[in-house]
Amino acid sequence: MSDLDARFAFGSLLVAFGVTYVLAHFAVIPIIWTFLGFFLIFEGTYYTIKKIYSNREDFSGYLSMLFIGISILLFTFNIIQYSFPALLASLFISVGLALLISGGLLKFIIKETIYGIVLICIGTIFLLPSVFHISENFYKFVRIYGFGGLFILLGIIIILPGKGD
Repeated sequence: MSDLDARFAFGSLLVAFGVTYVLAHFAVIPIIWTFLGFFLIFEGTYYTIKKIYSNREDFSGYLSMLFIGISILLFTFNIIQYSFPALLASLFISVGLALLISGGLLKFIIKETIYGIVLICIGTIFLLPSVFHISENFYKFVRIYGFGGLFILLGIIIILPGKGD
């Protein structure tokens, strides 16, 4: 870890704490989750930009850290109503978006793009009943056949050889 990385990590901790402290005086918010959300956004943005400019290909983890921080803040400020399925959906969609952006837009890797699409679809299946107000029978049908179909598709993609295989 370079000196700049350590300074940025410590500085982002302080900035995240300061922003959380100021926001806590304006609204009743969970301080720990707000702090964690801002810290993940700062760190995810910094390391994603750093990895992109240094031409390294392993930045999808940092990009998903950024999206997870955004989703934590969406829950914290009640933009998305918290529930366990919504939490799972936000995690799947965050990682899926990171893989889709890194694989599809920046690195042009087909498998990573398809993994991202599959994870976004899994997250969308978790959100179906709360967002679209669909019936329980239709959701049960989509959940059974949607998850099964996505797992079959994901298994086939993993089995197929890549460019270097």
